[in-house]
Amino acid sequence: MKKYELSIKDYDWLKKIINISISIKKLYDNLIKLEVLGNKNTDEYLKYLNYLDIGIEIEDKIYKEANLNFPKSDALAGFLNGFLVEKNLNKNVLARDLDINNKNILPKDLDIVLMRIISVLVYNCISDYESIQKMSNNDLKELKETFGIKNLVGLSIYSGIELKKSLDKDSNMGFLTFLQEFIKDNNYSSFKEDLIEYKYYNIFMNKNVENYIKENHFEIPKFYTNSRFIADLTRTDLYLYQLFKNNYANRIAMESILNILEISDSDYMKTNESIFSILNQCYLRSSLLQMNDDYISDSNYAFHEFVEGKEYNKNYPEHNISEQIIISCFKGIKKDREKQFEVSIRYRKK
Repeated sequence: MKKYELSIKDYDWLKKIINISISIKKLYDNLIKLEVLGNKNTDEYLKYLNYLDIGIEIEDKIYKEANLNFPKSDALAGFLNGFLVEKNLNKNVLARDLDINNKNILPKDLDIVLMRIISVLVYNCISDYESIQKMSNNDLKELKETFGIKNLVGLSIYSGIELKKSLDKDSNMGFLTFLQEFIKDNNYSSFKEDLIEYKYYNIFMNKNVENYIKENHFEIPKFYTNSRFIADLTRTDLYLYQLFKNNYANRIAMESILNILEISDSDYMKTNESIFSILNQCYLRSSLLQMNDDYISDSNYAFHEFVEGKEYNKNYPEHNISEQIIISCFKGIKKDREKQFEVSIRYRKK
């Protein structure tokens, strides 16, 4: 695929989209403050929700103006991503070159803003099937590897991408559901302010769930899983769908387990480490919801085999709290399943 070269017009567009995203981020910050203070059911909270609706409407118009396709979205996302992953790229340079308003915005806040924009651009990339169909075999192979469908014979690139998008949404909704539980649990009241902030910023960076949750005033309702519906809609073979979903969830589960195990017993005295554990518990429980019983059993077995090994006991001598947390996540899967419902359709084969 021919590489797209960014023009002056594109940089002007970046300036507009970054500035409106910064404004939306500030509205989120106001909503966070109000929820932390227990003032969600107030006229002031509703006022900022209305402002947020207006801001998002303006943002959506700016995206439409750009006439984004795969090559253009990829080039824009790549440019912005450079300021996230390259330590030698100063964010002040980005503010200067694009003449961004609010130049005193903190680097971590600008990171969140850039991640919101990049997620939208990536979504535009993978939704441009006309460009994907014109890809070379090497580019298509790389895209399939990215989405984990390289070895799934019979699963089309279209079905794979649509399933990946729906699984991302399901996974995020699960994460937010369990995070809301921790926020409401008085046993974690010392972390409540930080967890509320994480909730809002997660939604801010994921527009695929933003509208749904915003309409519920940022309360996380009993969530639905949409991937089965997409599998039915794309007429994906049920076996391939289950295989894809289980492999997807298993990768997240294993990563979450390893992250939790990195936290020693003494680390739980530190606020940041405790919050890191909570966030990974939410991801783990969400991923277990997407797996069938056989995959859960295999994951549980792999976890116990790992922690009972000599190498683990040598390198992780005091990680009992983390181990018990993971065990409780596996034991709680039956109860967690009651928190979701699956959307699906039936279709008749021709």
